[in-house]
Amino acid sequence: PRSTLFPYTTLFRSNETDPARLTLVSELRRAIEERELVLYYQPKAALTDGAVESVEALLRWNHPTRGLVGPDEFIPLAQQTGLIKPLTLFVLDEALGQCRSWQRAGINLGVAINISIRNLLDAHFPELIRTLLDKWEIEPRLLELEITESTVLSDPVRTRRVLEKLSAMGVVLSI
Repeated sequence: PRSTLFPYTTLFRSNETDPARLTLVSELRRAIEERELVLYYQPKAALTDGAVESVEALLRWNHPTRGLVGPDEFIPLAQQTGLIKPLTLFVLDEALGQCRSWQRAGINLGVAINISIRNLLDAHFPELIRTLLDKWEIEPRLLELEITESTVLSDPVRTRRVLEKLSAMGVVLSI
């Protein structure tokens, strides 16, 4: 079943000053600040023996009146408005914090996170990753950044520089 936010999906192509779209942008900004966003972790198992070595972080929005909202309903809006950067920061911080909690409990799992083109066009993104890895005392090899092929191809020169820095740090890249 579709979320109650379904009517908003048509707003992504509409006028940027549309009141409903502006309301949703404001609600998403507040959701990031108020930590209404929730990560679920989907296990990633090895085909050879079924062992779970990592998880993928799946973002959902726990809206106070609309309930649980899937990413297909707010990620496009975040990408269009520039909210994708604080949204990605939230996801990275939460996922790496969870990874650290698992380590303290004796569970050594890596975590995979989907990354947007806006992140890969940001020359400071690798520094942000390094800061968060240091904050949570997580080895870079335990972080996997998932990137779509179209993301890399949209500006291959700029994205290559950022990807090379991330790879040199030891972060796993999955395209």
